[in-house]
Amino acid sequence: MMNVEGVRTWREPAPITVEQLAALGFDVSKSPGDKDAWRFYRRQRPRPAFLAIGLQGEPARLRVIDALGDAAALRARYPDRGKVAVVPAAVALIFDPPARQGPNAGLPPRIAGRVTQFPAAVNVPKPYSDGFRALAETKRAEGSDVPLYRITLTYGRSLEPWVSKVDFPAQPVSR
Repeated sequence: MMNVEGVRTWREPAPITVEQLAALGFDVSKSPGDKDAWRFYRRQRPRPAFLAIGLQGEPARLRVIDALGDAAALRARYPDRGKVAVVPAAVALIFDPPARQGPNAGLPPRIAGRVTQFPAAVNVPKPYSDGFRALAETKRAEGSDVPLYRITLTYGRSLEPWVSKVDFPAQPVSR
């Protein structure tokens, strides 16, 4: 089981490398500096993938660790189910043209990958859902490092998440 504290959405581009894009079947043969690169790369559609995700950084946030087209091979690379979850997703190739102005002016063009679909909805069964309805606050107090809740998500063999535990640390409950 993986314990995920306060992580609710996936909004950041994933660090999918050019090598991982190629392994997922994207054609990355054209140099990003080629004059036709934008036209070449914009035609490539998102592809199904499996992501290895885990908590990293301060504060702890879900991050993409690796991406492959084969869930079993990815699990073999990361066998510790308590630290790394393997989840289905869709990955898109993005092309960043050279920046001509602003803080990135002068940076060369590049290609990278990002997650375009990720399982963001998880069914929260009773009695856990009752605890969320009873929360008096739905946002942490400014400057507080106490999470509103701690969720333990469990991923089964079919790669679907379910909530197996929820803790509500010392929260005032609405009446």
